[in-house]
Amino acid sequence: MNLSSKFCYSLLISTFLVTTSGIAKAQIGRNCFLVDANGNAINLEYLCGGVQNNNSLPRKRAKSVSNNFIVIPIKRRVGGTPVIEARFNDERSFEMLFDTGATITVITEAMAQELELEKNGRLPFQTASNNLIYFDTAMVSSVKIEDKETNNLNIAIAPTLNIGLLGQDFYGAYDITIRSNTIELTRR
Repeated sequence: MNLSSKFCYSLLISTFLVTTSGIAKAQIGRNCFLVDANGNAINLEYLCGGVQNNNSLPRKRAKSVSNNFIVIPIKRRVGGTPVIEARFNDERSFEMLFDTGATITVITEAMAQELELEKNGRLPFQTASNNLIYFDTAMVSSVKIEDKETNNLNIAIAPTLNIGLLGQDFYGAYDITIRSNTIELTRR
């Protein structure tokens, strides 16, 4: 980057910060990014002469902006499906697959035992391979992710799963945007 480019870039950032004081802040250093008012990092490597690499951006714990717009951090992925953290009955947190194809929330047998749930019935499920299987059901008093909480949710217990599935019964009133590091829920 030549001297005039550096001056223009500094002027651009200074002007932006003066006009948006208190809303956003720039970070120049090993990585080149801007942190917006919501704490999201915006990659500015193309202005700094580097190559854009979103993996080098700082990670933060995403937060909910309101009950109408919720941002959920993705912890990791399993086969491309996002894994998030959910809190059950205001007691225990578990990793869950954010499964857009699951109609209801399904937990593992181990999760049900840790939560000391009482089974209250059985439900038939049609699998992707067109098989009909039955799962026990139980009631949880709450499921919470970030600021989104659903109360008195009847969930299924799958004895063969090793991670739970968060279903549409939790987020069904929201439009979903799955990004690289977050899931955005926007109330319809």
